[in-house]
Amino acid sequence: MTTLRYLLLALCLLLPCRALDWEPVDEFGGWSAHDLGATGRFRIASWNNGYWLVTPSGHPLSVVGLCHAAVPRPEERAAGDRFEAKFGNDPLLYGRDLLTWMRGAGFNTFSYGDPQGLNEDMNRLGELNLVPGFINGVRFVDLFDPAWRAEGAARISRVVPAMARDPRIIGYVLSNPLLFSPVMERPAIWQGGAIKRQNYLMAIKALPRGAPGKRAYVDYLRRTYGSIAQYTRRRGGVAKAKDFDDLLDADLSAGDRYETLHPDDAAFYTEMWGGLTSFFVKEIRKYDPNGMIFSYRFIRVMRWPDPWLEAMLKGAGPHVNAVAVELYGDNAYREIVDGIGRITAKPALILDGMRAKEFTYAEEADDRAEARNYGRMYRSLLASPWFLGSAICQYRDQLPRSPYYSPRPGTPRVGIRHLDFTDRPPMLACYRELHSQKYALRVSSLGTR
Repeated sequence: MTTLRYLLLALCLLLPCRALDWEPVDEFGGWSAHDLGATGRFRIASWNNGYWLVTPSGHPLSVVGLCHAAVPRPEERAAGDRFEAKFGNDPLLYGRDLLTWMRGAGFNTFSYGDPQGLNEDMNRLGELNLVPGFINGVRFVDLFDPAWRAEGAARISRVVPAMARDPRIIGYVLSNPLLFSPVMERPAIWQGGAIKRQNYLMAIKALPRGAPGKRAYVDYLRRTYGSIAQYTRRRGGVAKAKDFDDLLDADLSAGDRYETLHPDDAAFYTEMWGGLTSFFVKEIRKYDPNGMIFSYRFIRVMRWPDPWLEAMLKGAGPHVNAVAVELYGDNAYREIVDGIGRITAKPALILDGMRAKEFTYAEEADDRAEARNYGRMYRSLLASPWFLGSAICQYRDQLPRSPYYSPRPGTPRVGIRHLDFTDRPPMLACYRELHSQKYALRVSSLGTR
């Protein structure tokens, strides 16, 4: 049976794309067989037993995206790269080639890292980058600092008005991946101990006396415990202080274990992310009252359920339209998407991942295994009522920008096409087969769940 399946997939690959029974779509990739009402903007609707994106033309949309598709910088290109020979080092020629390939494989959206010159041809996400991510270096800012928040508001004022006028922008994403939970990080990013292992809560608790975040945390302790005696009793005698003001001078993270979230601190973590998200959303709404807003991205969900993520989601969830997450084949992807829905009552969009590994190297590449993995993952997610779509991590063979993020920084990762831009046939056949009938598959799956 397996052999027959791959013969059929190979046949699909050899046939022209039009020979497949592609579902009818509008200019945004939405399923034009159904009209949910045009509003001129992307939106989310509850329809057919699940949550769906709806295109500006009013048709249900399931995102099939590509992430990290931009042209690598020269210093990131791997030995044997054919970019200059094939495209004359012209990013526009590369973009047109990629656009043709994407449409032939059933893709309809760019996640972050999209090529130049395709703004009018492919859906995109509006990346706001309001909180510094960790991939290019660990940095924990004081999330309560009015000056830092003012910088975020100024950035919103600069970039959102133009995005709001762009019909191809699906919605706004608040940040690149952030270290919400200690089990999300790669140990190498701490540079062998040169950077203190911590997380957002530990960073807040270690701030100096005058820092807004430190004052916010101590005020939370005052509200929660009422007296310093009760605080000391409940926290196991972790501090010797006469009153709460004395705590402002202490490193309150000193007794914390990196992996642990104290039960009484979960509410603060929720409040912190809720307050910050509310602030950002109010600023965005000044310039775009109707645009969709996706949460901060998070990545490497290696433990699920995770109390850190749950506390963050409870804070951010009420203020956003949907949750942005990056998932790979070794994650509990379906359980995580359903869990996000349970915690927030909001759907999720997977904006990177959808491959067997976050980092796949040449000697590990197995086209058939990767096609099987994608097929299992994608079919399972189509059956979740909370699933808005997903983006595949492209990483056409290139060297990583951050040597501390990648386990093997001097080795290029394998993309979904080969280094010379030829195809990996089993994977392309799998994409065509599933993407050409994704809407019928989802309706069928939701109707029988």
